[in-house]
Amino acid sequence: MRYHYRQRKPRGMVLVITLLMMFVLTSLVVLSTGNVTLSEKIAHNYQLTTAAFRAAESAVEETIDLIDTTNVNYNNGADPVVIVMSGGNYSVNYDNSDG
Repeated sequence: MRYHYRQRKPRGMVLVITLLMMFVLTSLVVLSTGNVTLSEKIAHNYQLTTAAFRAAESAVEETIDLIDTTNVNYNNGADPVVIVMSGGNYSVNYDNSDG
């Protein structure tokens, strides 16, 4: 007995499904990479902001310490004290009435 198998014509559905799945996976990878990059930028900006704040706070503390340790006639706080430090001239209004 002879069997006759009907040969199907290739329709390419496997190829279409595979390409669709690869497109979806590639899209997910690209989107997640974008999110990671954005998160890194946010974290970096936060670090820079924190460092700038700490540097400014440190400069204020150093200025106050310099004024406290310098023998300056404060003129009752009426005139600003001009302090020359590396980086420029700074004008500071200092009230010495509490101490």
